[in-house]
Amino acid sequence: MLAAEIDQKSAREDAVSRVARGGGGPLAGAVAVRAALGGVVVLILVLTVAAVASAQAVVVDFSYDPAAPTAGESVTFTSTSSLERPIVLEAWDFNDDGEIDAFGHSVTRTFDAAGTYSVVLHVIGDTGTIRRASKLVTVSPSLPAPAPAPPAPPPPRPVVVEPSSPPPTSHPSPIPQPPTAPVPPPRTGSSAPTAIAPFPVVRIAGSYTTLGVRLRLFAVTAPAGVRITVRCQGRGCPYRRRGPLVVRGSGTRPVGGGGRYVRIPGFAGHLLKPGVRLQVFVAHEDRIGKYTSFRIRRGHPPLRADRCLRPGGTSVIS
Repeated sequence: MLAAEIDQKSAREDAVSRVARGGGGPLAGAVAVRAALGGVVVLILVLTVAAVASAQAVVVDFSYDPAAPTAGESVTFTSTSSLERPIVLEAWDFNDDGEIDAFGHSVTRTFDAAGTYSVVLHVIGDTGTIRRASKLVTVSPSLPAPAPAPPAPPPPRPVVVEPSSPPPTSHPSPIPQPPTAPVPPPRTGSSAPTAIAPFPVVRIAGSYTTLGVRLRLFAVTAPAGVRITVRCQGRGCPYRRRGPLVVRGSGTRPVGGGGRYVRIPGFAGHLLKPGVRLQVFVAHEDRIGKYTSFRIRRGHPPLRADRCLRPGGTSVIS
């Protein structure tokens, strides 16, 4: 293997690679090692949980208006968050019960009763990083309705003098009106789905040359109960499709945050030719899942794309 040859010639040139790991979501890390073997560049890709210093400050916060809401009044919550990477999802929990109540950058909520509510904002980046911010929102009792004004006295009744022989009058018959169709009751929509927690992390590691990519690691970190399906298309694939693999508590290594570490077998040592497409589907019946794809390129690291899956893993969404 090319990586082993570089290790044998480490006396001729130092190769330094450093990969940082942290909890919260995946972030691609890569360290290039230039060896004295005809100018071949080897990049060890480790797509893992990383804490990378960024010039952009990480802010997870939100505001709400009005600042002193009352029961029954509409309150608008607006996220003022920013991450090192683009934000793909902002989810709101208005009573800190672990269930997402709304999605969006700006949402509206009405609190029916007075009290103090713990409002939590979850911000998810495009690499799966999840950060949260919480505030206590105090809702005051609604103001009592003003007392109704006393009714006005009835006007005096006019005195009508009827004639001795009133002229005959004719009254037109009423025009029948068509019956009105009953108005159906409004349909109530279902609650918005929540994301898999902790959100899955897909990692690969290996080396690339002009011949393709040789993997030494292919792993997924996800909570127990999810289904992992792997598809591989092109030359060098050990199989066309593998899965679905159900993540269980036994047989997998636990990691922080309630996730399980699952190593995908069959890819270690295989050379994936340029043009190969590798797809990973991490799905759940009732929650938003994870989709990751890699396209093998000639003389370049794989091109990665991350998306979300609808509940049940039926289709890919941005």
